[in-house]
Amino acid sequence: MQILVVDSDRRCLSIIHQALRLLRGAQIVQLPHLEGARRSLEKHPFDLVITDLELRDGSGLELFEHCVKAQLPVIVTSGHFDRQTSMKILAYQQARIIEKPLETEPLKEVVERLLGLERGQPEV
Repeated sequence: MQILVVDSDRRCLSIIHQALRLLRGAQIVQLPHLEGARRSLEKHPFDLVITDLELRDGSGLELFEHCVKAQLPVIVTSGHFDRQTSMKILAYQQARIIEKPLETEPLKEVVERLLGLERGQPEV
């Protein structure tokens, strides 16, 4: 299982890594910029994308749109969502929104549900 995590904030990357590190078999690719994420999505198959809405070099909505086209599960994080953006994201059945500040346990639960893993069961 490959998970792409895109966030310009190192602290958030660390929290996400903590939440996902116990998923056995998970390969986590962490990137701080939109451009690197674009290139990575072109070259590698991912099972899940986690992106911040506000990236230093663009919008996480671009990654969200890629996930919709590729039918990939996606989690979008942010400290503030406006109604229009939230509705757009939630219209995609395989998308979830997580408000910042991030907490490891709720994030892990959402990831497990999106990937179809049983709660508390590491992937084999």
